[in-house]
Amino acid sequence: MAAQIGGIRRRGGRGWHGYKLILQNVDYATYLMPPLLILFIGMIVVLTGIVFFRWHAFLSLIAAALAIALLTSPATMMRHEIRQVAAVVDADDLDAGSLSSEAIDAMQLSPGSYQVLRANAGMNSAASADLTPVGVMQLGLANSGATIVSLDSDSFDLEPGDQLVPNQDWQKISAFASRSVGARVADGFGDTCRKIGILIAMAAIIGHCLLVSGGAQRIIDAACSLLGDSRTSIGFVISGFVLAIPVYFDTVFYLMIPLAKALYRRTGKNYLLYVMSVVVGATMAHSMVPPTPGPLLVASELNIDLGIALKAGLAVGVICAVVGYLYALAINRRWTVIPEFELTSPQASSAENAAGEAILSQPLPPLWLSLLPVLLPLVLLASGADWQALGLASQGSDSPGEASWTATAIAFASDKNIALTLSAAVALVLLAWSPRRDGAPLASHVQTALSEAGSIILITAAGGALGQVIRETGIADVLVDEMPHQGSGLMILCVGFFVTVLIRFVQGSATVAMITSVAIVGPMATTMTLPFHPVYLFLAIGCGSKPLPWMNDSGFWVIGRLSGMTPKETLKTFSTTLTVMGVAGFVVTLIGATLWPMVQ
Repeated sequence: MAAQIGGIRRRGGRGWHGYKLILQNVDYATYLMPPLLILFIGMIVVLTGIVFFRWHAFLSLIAAALAIALLTSPATMMRHEIRQVAAVVDADDLDAGSLSSEAIDAMQLSPGSYQVLRANAGMNSAASADLTPVGVMQLGLANSGATIVSLDSDSFDLEPGDQLVPNQDWQKISAFASRSVGARVADGFGDTCRKIGILIAMAAIIGHCLLVSGGAQRIIDAACSLLGDSRTSIGFVISGFVLAIPVYFDTVFYLMIPLAKALYRRTGKNYLLYVMSVVVGATMAHSMVPPTPGPLLVASELNIDLGIALKAGLAVGVICAVVGYLYALAINRRWTVIPEFELTSPQASSAENAAGEAILSQPLPPLWLSLLPVLLPLVLLASGADWQALGLASQGSDSPGEASWTATAIAFASDKNIALTLSAAVALVLLAWSPRRDGAPLASHVQTALSEAGSIILITAAGGALGQVIRETGIADVLVDEMPHQGSGLMILCVGFFVTVLIRFVQGSATVAMITSVAIVGPMATTMTLPFHPVYLFLAIGCGSKPLPWMNDSGFWVIGRLSGMTPKETLKTFSTTLTVMGVAGFVVTLIGATLWPMVQ
C-alpha cells in the first residue's frame, strides 16, 4: 500500500511561539556575534589570563568558558543541536508536496511526532540558516502496515530543505537551550571529570609510588646496565619514555638529571647528549601516551578508544624519540656545553656528585615489580580491543544472550578506570615492600599523590568545560560548511597541528595547548566524516604541542637551570630538539593517515 500523504497541521501554544521567536531571530544573534568571533574572544581570554595576568591555567580556562557561554545565544545552541538530529527533506523525497514511502524508509523515520522546521530561503549556508518552526508531522502505521502521514484540517505541503526533528528530541533541545551560563559550564566540567578524574588520580598514585619506592630508579638502572656504559644515553631515552607515562615530565627530569650529571663527571664528555637523552624520551610520552592529562583529554574529546590511543601514541612517540636522539647526537658533536655549575661552584659540584653516587648505591626493589605498575595498564588497555576482535570474549558462552566468564573478565580488566585502579594497587604493594620506604603510612603517600593530581584534574576538567561551550556555538558546523571537500581530511590534521603549535608558542604550556586546541578542532572532527581514523587527529595535536618552546614555558627554565645551561644554550638545544621531534611526528602522522587510514 502506498503511503498516504497529506498536509501537516500547524501548531499553536505559548511555549511553541516562544521558541519560534528565538529561532526566527537567530540571524540577528549570528551576525552580531558569529561563532568565529565568539571563539576568538574566548582564546583571547585564555591567552591574556595566562600570559599577561599570570593567572592559574584553571582560572583562565574557566573564565574563557564563561565568556563563550555568555556570548552564545540560546538560538545558536538550538540550531546546533537541531542539526545533529534533524532529517532534511530533499526534493527527491517529495511526492506532491509530501514524503514518499521510499523516502520515509530511506530517512529511517520511526512512528511518532516530528517538529517541522523551515529554513529561510535567502540563506546560503545551512550552518547559519534561519530555522522557523512551521508545524508538526504525525507519522504512524496504517492497518496494513504501510507508513502514513496523518492529515489535519489546517494542512500544508512539505518543501525541500525542511528539517524534521523527533518530538522527544525537540523537548530535550528546548530544555538544553534554556540552561543558565553557569549550568552549561558546570555540565562540561562535570562530564570531563567523570571521564578522566579517576584515571589522573590513579596515575598520580602510580607515579608517586614509583618515585618514593625507588622503582623508577630501578628502571633507569636496568636500562643503563643492559646497554652498557657506551650506550647509557640510549638507556636514558628508554627509561625516560617509560617513566613519563605515569609520571609528569618535570618530575622525571628532576629524577634523572643527577644521574646525567654524575655520568658526565665520570666520563668528562657528552654532557649535552645525556641531558637531551632524558628530554627526548620523557617529553614525547608526556604529549602522546595516556594517561598523562593532555593525551587523555584529547582522546576523550575525540571519542577514541583509550587502547587505540595508547598504541598509536606509543608507535609515533617512539619514532619521534628516535629522531630526537639522532638530532641530539648531531648537536652534541657540533656544540660543547660546559654547565655553569662546573665553572662557578666546584664545591657544590662535588657535593652534587656525591649525592648522585649515593642515589645509585641505595637498595632498590626488583625490576619486575618496578615495571608492573607501568606495563599492566598498557597491556590491559591496548589488548582489550584485540581480545574482543579475536573472539576470545565469546568463548565459553552457552547461549547467545549469556556472557561467558572470559567476556566478563576481559570487559572488567580492560575498562580504563579498572585498569588504572589495578595498577595503582600494584604500585602501593611496591611501595609497601620497598626497602626505601620511609616508615610513613601508605595513606599519607596517597594523600600526597592526590594533592598533586587535584590541580591537574581541575585544569583538565576546565579544558573540557571550554570544549563543551565551544561546541555549543556551532563553530564546527560553520567551519565544515566552509571547508573544501577535496583534501579536507588532511586539512583538518594541519589545522589541529598548527593551532596547537600557535597556542603552545603564545602561552607556553603543552598541556594547555592540547586542551585548548582539541576544544577548537574536536567539534569539527566529530561533525564531519573523516577519511581516516580520528586517532590521527589525536596524534597531530600531540605532535603540535612540542614545537617552539621558549621562555614562557616552565619546562624551559626547569631544564635550563637544573642542567646548568644558559637561556641561549637552552634555546639552541632544548627548543630546537623538541621542534624537530614535533615536526617529524606530524610528518609520520600525515603519512600514516594517507597510507593506512584505518577506516573501511
